Amino acid sequence: MIRSTVLKGSLGSGGVKLWNLCTRKEIGYSGTNQDLYGTVSCAMWVKPSHRVTNILCYGMGLGYLIFIQQNARDANFQEICAQRLQDRHEITCLAWDPSWSDGGACIAVGMHDSIVQVLLLNSHSKLQSVFVGGLNKTVPKSIAFVDHDEVYVFSLFNGNV
Repeated sequence: MIRSTVLKGSLGSGGVKLWNLCTRKEIGYSGTNQDLYGTVSCAMWVKPSHRVTNILCYGMGLGYLIFIQQNARDANFQEICAQRLQDRHEITCLAWDPSWSDGGACIAVGMHDSIVQVLLLNSHSKLQSVFVGGLNKTVPKSIAFVDHDEVYVFSLFNGNV
C-alpha cells in the first residue's frame, strides 16, 4: 500500500487513469470494460472507517457509480463495486459524508434527470439506498452534506439551492 505517495487522476471518455506523482508512473487499474459505463462525469476520494486505504468513487454518463480501491499487494487499483443507479441518467455530482460512523461510506449523488440519491457503501462493498428524491426543474451541479442528515443541492441552470 502506498501511504505517502500523492496520486493524480484524470477522467473522461477514456475512463480513469491514475498516476503516482513521485515516480511519475501510471498506476494499474484492473476494472471491467469502462467503455460500457459511458464517459466519466465526476469523481471524489472517499476514506470509509472500515477500509485501510482510500477509495476512488466516480460517476458515469450512463448512470453507473463505480468504486475502486488500491490493492495492498501490488499498489494497483481494483474495482470493488460497480452499479447502475435506477434512473440510468448521467451522474452530475457526488459528495461523501466523512462523519458517517455506521461502518460504511455515505455517498450523495446528483443526476441529470433531477434526482438526488443517498447511498451507503457497506463494509462488504455493496450499495444500499438510503434516500431517493426528485427536484422540481433542478439539475444538480454540486451536492454537499451539511450534517449527518442534511444535504444541500446546487442547481446547474436556474440557481436553485
